[in-house]
This record gives sequence, C-alpha cells and structure tokens, in this order.
Amino acid sequence: MIAPDIVTGPRLSRPSLNDIERAHEKYKWKFGHYPNLLRPQRFTEKMQWRKLFDLNPIFAVLSDKIGVRNFVVSRVGSEFLTSLLWVGDSVEEIPFDALKPPYVLKCNHMAGGHVIVIDRESLDIRKACERLSHGLSKNFGLMAQEPGYAPIRPRLLAERMLRQADGSPPLEHKFFVFDGRVRLIWTIVVDRNRSRFDAVYDPDWNRLGWHAANQRYEHPLPRPERLDEFIALAERLGAEFDHVRVDTYDWADGIRVGELTLYSYSGLKPFVPDEADFVLGSWWRLQHPILRAMASLPKPKLQTAMKLIRRRATR
Repeated sequence: MIAPDIVTGPRLSRPSLNDIERAHEKYKWKFGHYPNLLRPQRFTEKMQWRKLFDLNPIFAVLSDKIGVRNFVVSRVGSEFLTSLLWVGDSVEEIPFDALKPPYVLKCNHMAGGHVIVIDRESLDIRKACERLSHGLSKNFGLMAQEPGYAPIRPRLLAERMLRQADGSPPLEHKFFVFDGRVRLIWTIVVDRNRSRFDAVYDPDWNRLGWHAANQRYEHPLPRPERLDEFIALAERLGAEFDHVRVDTYDWADGIRVGELTLYSYSGLKPFVPDEADFVLGSWWRLQHPILRAMASLPKPKLQTAMKLIRRRATR
C-alpha cells in the first residue's frame, strides 16, 4: 500500500482543446499519422492518452526528483537511493566550494537540464548557473505536455554521481513495469566517447534487439548478477500502477534507484522495429479509456473535444 502521507499530491490540470490538438499534431509529426486515443493499441498512443487524461495526483510526487525519494523509502527503503548532497531554491545558494565532485546538479521539476560536475578544475560555474536558472524558469510539464511535472515547485538538488572503481559509469537498467510485473529491461550503455546505446532484453535476459532514442548496442551484455534482485525491486516500486518505468543503476556497491518515469520518451520516439510499439502497448492495460477520457475533460468542452478525438482517430 502507498503510505498515506505520500499518496496525496496536487491536483493535475484538465486538458484543454488546445492540449488535445497539440498532442495529435506532435504525434503526427513524429509518426506520420494521428494517434487513436479512443482505442489506443500502441505504447506511444497510450502514452499520449496518459499525458492528456490520466490525472492521478500521485504522478506529481513520482515526477518530483526530490519528492519521489520519500516514495522510494516507503516502498523499499533508503539504502537504494543515491546520496543527496544538497537541496536549494536558487543557483545563488549552490555551495560549489563545499560540494565534492563528482556530482550532478538537477532541477527537480523536469527531465534533462542537469549539470555534471566531474572535477572543480573543469567546472564553469557561470555556465552551470545559467543552465540551471534557465531550467528553473520553465514549466517543463506545460511545455512537454507531461502534467505530472506541471504543479511541482521548481527547486535544485545535488546528488552524488555514481562511478565504478575504474571511473566508468554503471550500467543503467530501465525496467518497464506493467500492473506490477516487469516485462522489459531497457539497458543504456555509455562508451568511452560518452555515446549512448540501447540494449533491450526480456526478464529472462534474452536479447531482443530493439532500440528507440539511441542506436542499438550490437554486442550481447552478460546477465546481471543481481537480475532477480533488480526485478523484485522494480516490481515493488511499480505495484498498483498500470505502467511505470523504474530506472536503476547496477553499481558495484549495490543497486541504486535513479527515477520513476511515467512518460517514457514522452511517447514521441519511434521504436525500431515498429512491432515493438504494439508489443509494449499490449502489456499496458488501460481500464475504460473512453470513459476516463470523458471524465477528465471540462464538461462545457466535452462534446467538442470528443468530436475532435473521434475525427483524428479515423485519419
């Protein structure tokens, strides 16, 4: 069960007609056709449905890089969190002299926009502050149409950067959890040039060869020694959600949870092969998508919105 002090979150805004139109046009620009939001089949279509119509208040807790830490502690304990070094409200407060590299500075209310600090000598404080100030000034949730981020109060945090003994980054395993069950493991491999590659496996560690945001990693990876522990952890964190992605790090000193991701790639990255979009979509069982969409729409605009959605679904 979700702890009572964590289940409450701010109310998420209902979608406007403009939001619905924007979602359709952005999807068509990426995929060449409109999404079917009344009877979505693809994972990417269901993600657009979530972004518009799934207004669960806990999404604002899970999307908050600070607030989600309490959720992780309530489910699995604090030992799986990366070290939190500092939290503040403005770039003027960042204790650069006190923070010991390597670490990462982040905005809590958005995806991306972080600053990696490897050592003090190479750190450009002015550029770092400019980047973080820019992030603080934006409402990422409204810009990306990812409503879980929209009500979060923008803040800054510094987390310890995880590194292996040889200085390399640990493998990042992203567990796609549906109805509390891990169905897919999306591993990110970073090479010496800091290029990122996708390596996709099923829960038995059979290689699938899919990719999306990055090029496919062409070499098989050894089965993680703690794979069963990873899966159990992800399923505890993903229980009671129809879908959430649990991002973890395979660090030498133990498993660490990075984030809980609700809007994977914002549903706007084509999968290769295209069949993967349907396979992922088949695992995501949306309950009563039409009724829930209607319930989330403002009543004065309900008929107009449903006409728009139906019209786009047939094109």
